[in-house]
Amino acid sequence: MLKGKVEIGEEEVCKILAISKIKLARWVEEGKIPCKYRLRGYYFIKSEVLKWARERRINFKEENKEFLNSLKENFLSYAISSSPVNFSLKGNNIQDVFKNAVEIILNDRKEFSSLSLLDELLKRESVASTGVGNGVALPHPCRNKDLDINNLYIPFFRLEKGVDFRAVDGKDVSLLFFIFSPTPQLHLKTLSRIGHFLREDEFVAFLKSCQSHEQLVSEIKKREQLLN
Repeated sequence: MLKGKVEIGEEEVCKILAISKIKLARWVEEGKIPCKYRLRGYYFIKSEVLKWARERRINFKEENKEFLNSLKENFLSYAISSSPVNFSLKGNNIQDVFKNAVEIILNDRKEFSSLSLLDELLKRESVASTGVGNGVALPHPCRNKDLDINNLYIPFFRLEKGVDFRAVDGKDVSLLFFIFSPTPQLHLKTLSRIGHFLREDEFVAFLKSCQSHEQLVSEIKKREQLLN
């Protein structure tokens, strides 16, 4: 079993999603549902199945509501866990940084248009700096709706060297949370939560020294649980 991952078989998946084994087998064959393979056959990771079904608005059985509620409480760490992270992004200016970040984002979300994504990020930055101070920026596009965003998506990048973002405190930026939200309400909620954590110098110091995606998610989840 993968560390921290709950493995389930086809019977439990069928029970969770209220589907037949024949339908599940067809989804597996067509590559429509996330699954893993080994010599004895295929199996599933419960959290991946629930996430996949939630994104497609597939109804869950009653017993999975506790899991869904936990996602709402820990929405920030959950979003970051399924978004790309890079600890050594290159770039000498804002445009270089955004261009390199967009390349990584597009490898993960191929449905985004490279031109529209980069343009929207630069357009928003030209209106007002997303540098919030203390070496951190929170870039986001002007119009999320043009990018067909269905779920909160928060790639995190740490730059190899600081870049001038015209931040409110005049400091160069080296830490970036890109925010892509399906609704204005969730966007504001995300800004509020990240902003709350950034008020702590200890958290900013952690972001500067963090060495893995898992470590980042774990630290943010721990802080979210304290809030809840």
